Amino acid sequence: METLYGEHIERDFPAGPDFEVDIHGISGEIKVRRGADDRVRLKARLDENDGAGISFEQVGTRLSFRPSVASPPIDIDFEVEIPAGCGLGAESIHADIDVRDTEGPIRLHSVHGDINVSHAGGSGIVSVESVDGDLSLSRIQGEITLSSVNGEIQMSEADGVLNVQTTNGGLIVDRSRLQRFHANTQNGELRIETPLVSGEHSFARSTNGEVELIVPADSAFTVQMKTTNGDLSCDLPHEVINGSRRNRQLRVNGGGATVELETANGDVRVRSTGAGNERAHHERDNHVDAPRAPHMPSAPHVPAPHMPHAPTVPPTAAVPPAPVIPPSPMMPQMPSIPGPDVIRDLSPDELSELERESDRVESENTLTILARLENGDLSVDEAMHRLESLR
Repeated sequence: METLYGEHIERDFPAGPDFEVDIHGISGEIKVRRGADDRVRLKARLDENDGAGISFEQVGTRLSFRPSVASPPIDIDFEVEIPAGCGLGAESIHADIDVRDTEGPIRLHSVHGDINVSHAGGSGIVSVESVDGDLSLSRIQGEITLSSVNGEIQMSEADGVLNVQTTNGGLIVDRSRLQRFHANTQNGELRIETPLVSGEHSFARSTNGEVELIVPADSAFTVQMKTTNGDLSCDLPHEVINGSRRNRQLRVNGGGATVELETANGDVRVRSTGAGNERAHHERDNHVDAPRAPHMPSAPHVPAPHMPHAPTVPPTAAVPPAPVIPPSPMMPQMPSIPGPDVIRDLSPDELSELERESDRVESENTLTILARLENGDLSVDEAMHRLESLR
């Protein structure tokens, strides 16, 4: 292994399209571009050159670059040009990786850094892994494997087979042509736009986030849609094979490919290409304030017709007050009336006294009538009539 020193390093290495280049960075930036087909060109800048440099080693067709010392970490910006079909491996800590216009297999890994890949792949595997960083990929081909922890993945215009595993981050795939896709995420949204290939099986699963599949309107497939806490929707012509509100199997345009879409918390949607813009406009229009109704002119004031005064009605003749009924006298205590056995033992004088007492009790019915009159149980006329009958 040899070491190159200096704040600015530039050197060419003979190579061919069957070469493989490995770059190991600790801090800084790694950029890789397509260059000449017969060499690898290294350009590097070291921010702090305290006796550190870049070590390189070639074993067969493999060429590797790394800092000559790992501690303390040295900021090194790599700019490497490789042949079109050359394989590439890059690893970094606290550094971003940017790769463009390559055609060979790619293996990229970053911790605390973002990774950008465009116009790459075409043969072999494209493997990209990130921890605490975002992934952005466009116009890549091949067998694509992506992994992210605490970062978002955005991919567009991809072609091939897609395998994705994310934790605490979503996946957005736009305008791509995938043969099939297998996507799993924890705590993230999944949105995949691609045609479907008949006979291929694909799935997208999330534990906490929406899942959306966007396909051409004439796509033919069977889809299993499932959510624990959310809604299911499909805007393509379909028939329901079986299922319920949150677990449903649909046959779209007669069936073909098979797809599984599943989430624990979120909606699951299938829509046709182009419908998203219309839906977005519809949601935006519904979100903004609705237009106000035109101002309606006030109704003209119509004066109420003059109502003539009602004729004066002479006062009603005074009604003489009802006769004052004297308060009921204190009800005397009713005397005790002896029973039949006692009556048989009475003398003639005692019997006469008993008869007089009985007449007095009957006469006290007058007091009862007056009491009922006072309590409102009898009218004046009824009371007078009853009193008359007692006389």
